Amino acid sequence: MITDLDMLLEWRNDPLTRQNSINNQAVALKDHQNWLEQSLQNPKRKLFVALLKNEPIGTVRLDECDDGFFELSWTIAPKARGQGFGKIMVKAATELVPGPIRAKIKLDNSPSNRIALYAGFKKVSNRDGLATWEISK
Repeated sequence: MITDLDMLLEWRNDPLTRQNSINNQAVALKDHQNWLEQSLQNPKRKLFVALLKNEPIGTVRLDECDDGFFELSWTIAPKARGQGFGKIMVKAATELVPGPIRAKIKLDNSPSNRIALYAGFKKVSNRDGLATWEISK
C-alpha cells in the first residue's frame, strides 16, 4: 500500500477533504510518508483502499482504541464524491470489526454525518464542533 502514497496524499490535501478533516492543515510529502509507513506497521490500525472496477475511489481507516472501541474514518476520492460510495464503504467497514465503533465528524460536514447515519451509527454527542457517532455491538 506504500505504492498508494502519492494518491493518498493528493486526496488528503484536496481542499474539500481538508475542510472536512478535524486536522485541516496541508500535509507535506515527508510527513505523509512517515505517517503511512508507521500506519502500515501498526497492528492496531487497518487501512483499506476501496476499488471500483480496479479504480481507487476512497479509503477507510480503522483504529483499535484502548477503551475497546474502534475509531473509523474515511475519505472519498474527489472524482467519486456524491455517488453513494461513501455509504457502501463505511457500511462494509462496520462489518469488519467485532466491537463497538466510533466516528468523529465535523458538525458542518453534512455528507459524512449522513453516511454515519446510513451506516447505523447513533449520534451520542455534539461538542466543540464535532459530532461523535457510535455503533454498539
